[in-house]
Amino acid sequence: MPDSAHFTGSYVAQNDLPFPVLSDIDLGYSLSLGLIFWVGAEVQKLYEQAGVELEKYQGNRGYFLPMAAKFIVKRDGLVAARQVNIEFRERMEPEAIIATLQEL
Repeated sequence: MPDSAHFTGSYVAQNDLPFPVLSDIDLGYSLSLGLIFWVGAEVQKLYEQAGVELEKYQGNRGYFLPMAAKFIVKRDGLVAARQVNIEFRERMEPEAIIATLQEL
């Protein structure tokens, strides 16, 4: 998540997640993968009007966000399946995830 550890920690606690959630500080890892985009002035204004304070959660005023990306990584480190989309509401179908995992 692009949020600082303070916010990811509270997210994990509120949702009782059984796994760790990592903070991608300043989107360094996402940047190394080429998976970030600039929000832009128009969307930034909409965020501000909606009370979404990216700078508060991310700890900077860059207004960059990571693309939604899912990877299924095999034990040998190779990617077995992936889905990357700037439209975060489009997700990898559960059936595709299950089928890939069954093939491993």
